[in-house]
Amino acid sequence: MSSIDKTGNGRWRAGYRDPAGKSRSRTFRRKGDAERFLAATATDIHRGDWIDPKLRRARFDEWADVFEDGLVRLAPTTSRRYRQLLALQIRPWFGGRPIAGIDYQDVESFIVDLYQRGYIAKTVWDCVSGLSLVMKAAQRAKVIRENPAAGHHVRVARQRGQALPSTSSTASWNTPGRTTA
Repeated sequence: MSSIDKTGNGRWRAGYRDPAGKSRSRTFRRKGDAERFLAATATDIHRGDWIDPKLRRARFDEWADVFEDGLVRLAPTTSRRYRQLLALQIRPWFGGRPIAGIDYQDVESFIVDLYQRGYIAKTVWDCVSGLSLVMKAAQRAKVIRENPAAGHHVRVARQRGQALPSTSSTASWNTPGRTTA
């Protein structure tokens, strides 16, 4: 149930109930803006995409802390690497910002800055991976709709020992359609 009421100061209050049934409102200068807001909000609620405005104001640092608390489940070296990346590269760039205010282009700028500061591709990839995990935690908690750190391509050259086997060693593979010598 939603409603639009004119307030004493000439503004328009758009009132609605969130998915939990809590009454919420927002004010606008024009009635048309209030109507559009209610229509968009009703659509978001119906689709299950509605995000609590208070949660959207959460800072990146709060979600980085949540991510760091969950690192206890990882191997000690992996945990240590993510903590290092958060402290030295990720938090200085995104810390203090509202998590909902970080977009795809902000992450692209972050990647460019890392390259300009001389970091190798593997470190840049690790930073984007760590950032993406923080954003994914916020996305799963319905604080943001999309993960702005997903979908970035950082090319990392293969390291030694990661090369594909030579043709002489492929003969020992038992793959369908392949005859062994």
